[in-house]
Amino acid sequence: FARADVIGFDTYPVEVRCSLDQIDNVFWMQRELIALTGGKPTFQWIEAGPMEHCRHNQDPTPEVVRAETWLAIAGGARSIGYFPDWWEEAIRNEVRLTNREILALAPALLGPVTKAHWSAQNPVRIGARRSNGATYVVAVNTSTSQATVGFTLPGLGGRLLRVFRDGRVVKPFGDLVTDKLPGLGVAVYVVPPAGW
Repeated sequence: FARADVIGFDTYPVEVRCSLDQIDNVFWMQRELIALTGGKPTFQWIEAGPMEHCRHNQDPTPEVVRAETWLAIAGGARSIGYFPDWWEEAIRNEVRLTNREILALAPALLGPVTKAHWSAQNPVRIGARRSNGATYVVAVNTSTSQATVGFTLPGLGGRLLRVFRDGRVVKPFGDLVTDKLPGLGVAVYVVPPAGW
């Protein structure tokens, strides 16, 4: 790690670990890598097509690629790569859309990490950043079933959150935010600076 400028890895739950139930590793291993690298920027490779390691398993779907990408970002990845280098049309369209969202949110996603409290017992993983006084919370459901998002943001004080991409508005209870995400669903909640 000392010799590298940027450090990356891959953990392919569907194509190498042969189980979508292992998708949570994308988040937790990213966090582990960050803890080991002394603050250097990290990236993660995302499985985006068949690799023929797990023939009995379904290949990555657009929903899997999207969820893994945002799990890596929620876990602290500063960049994303996709492997292998060819994709079916549905995957290609999802990669294009997700990359546009990442680009649009890049200043926030590269901002400093901020506190968001959540339970690891819940299948939804959370990562939060600050940029220009706003807070951005990435939430990813690691389950294939609908799940409740639940997290607290110290100092939120009931300010409304807007969901990037779909524009929904979520009203918190003081500092507590709850919402629903579909299986493998992703939401990026945006909290404006205080007073907006």
